[in-house]
Amino acid sequence: MLDLKQSLKLGLSNQHKSEKEIAMNMTDAKLKRIKPTEKPKRYKCGHNVWVNVTPTGSKTFIFRKMVNGKTMTRSFGQYPTVSLDEAFEKALRLNRQIHLEKNRQKPRFIKI
Repeated sequence: MLDLKQSLKLGLSNQHKSEKEIAMNMTDAKLKRIKPTEKPKRYKCGHNVWVNVTPTGSKTFIFRKMVNGKTMTRSFGQYPTVSLDEAFEKALRLNRQIHLEKNRQKPRFIKI
């Protein structure tokens, strides 16, 4: 499989790569290159971190994870105010907290 630089040289877009391959390679430079589309779109960054991109170009980091059969969603803030590294750090803390509380019946609101 071609890496992102090779695919861009050949004129291929990220649409030709799987989401997993894009997520494993998400960098600050790639976040800057994401263009807004007509409809809101979500890109996986890894470690349960996603970036929502609105038609106006706003990029917001969110955390999504299944906890006790329900989807837990938390917002980490807008890019570039919150960096990719900061979003990953917050996700790591949240993942650890969820792991420690996994025996609870209901997910608890966790301050991040």
